[in-house]
Amino acid sequence: MEDYAPATVLSLSDVVAMTGMGGDLLRAWERRYGFPNPLRDRQGRRVYPVTQVDRLQLLCQLVNAGHRPSRIAALPQPQLKALIQTSPLAVTAGSPLVGYSDIVEQLVEALARNDLDALAQGLRRDLAYRGARSFILETAAPLTTAVGFAWQVGRISVHQEHAFSQILQHVLRTVVLNAGSAAGPKFILTTTPGEAHGLGIAMAEAMIALEGGCCLSLGLQTPLEEIAAATVAHQVDVVGLSFSAFHAPRRAARTIETLRNLLAPTVRLWVGGGCVGLGHITGAGVERFASLATIGEAVGGLQTRRAA
Repeated sequence: MEDYAPATVLSLSDVVAMTGMGGDLLRAWERRYGFPNPLRDRQGRRVYPVTQVDRLQLLCQLVNAGHRPSRIAALPQPQLKALIQTSPLAVTAGSPLVGYSDIVEQLVEALARNDLDALAQGLRRDLAYRGARSFILETAAPLTTAVGFAWQVGRISVHQEHAFSQILQHVLRTVVLNAGSAAGPKFILTTTPGEAHGLGIAMAEAMIALEGGCCLSLGLQTPLEEIAAATVAHQVDVVGLSFSAFHAPRRAARTIETLRNLLAPTVRLWVGGGCVGLGHITGAGVERFASLATIGEAVGGLQTRRAA
């Protein structure tokens, strides 16, 4: 681990903003295709060489044009650029979603044809097959990104996106219930006024429950003063907030600063989600999570400190 010149590396949030790939999808590519190959800074956070990001952008263009990542991930840069010249790069409303696992593509297809039963059954089967933790990281998180992209290009409508959200939240709720009661660190999870997307906190709640954390969900768009009051009433250790990619970065930064000042110094503030401005959030008592995969380690760390 070392310091890198800012001009040579980019943070995970910067790569997400430049490529449109979520943090969990980037990790999936690392596992499946051996690329990208992030470095680590002195704080242990992933940073990406600029040359790798340039390559990622080429790969994303080709994936959106219909090329399978497994077939192009290892191609040399000149060959990728040659493919760009011959590929139809426009994404249309009827385009299949590629770059994701087969199950993610199948579930998006079920949603697009309004087969909600197939969507729900497919989610439950995949949960049973993979187990809860892998289901969240390898299916639920990439699927949420894929559905958002499908909406952006007009493949699905708002009512379909809302139906997907309700179905996935119901499946995630079964994960929380099956995890049973917990005596671990206490969490309050919510979104703040102006943030109406709740899948981020639903997935975070499931991950925390799997690690033995105890969660109280306040739902969506809770006023900041009420969040602070709830931490006192329930004697919580951590407040977790989710900011989607649709949230204005400056607004998110102001919200985090205001809430941090309202909370007791002993209460930690964890933030995550697709909002590009979160990568620049700093300050004592605020921790940024670029991926759901890192939540488990953080909950374990809290458990250890509480036991000490």
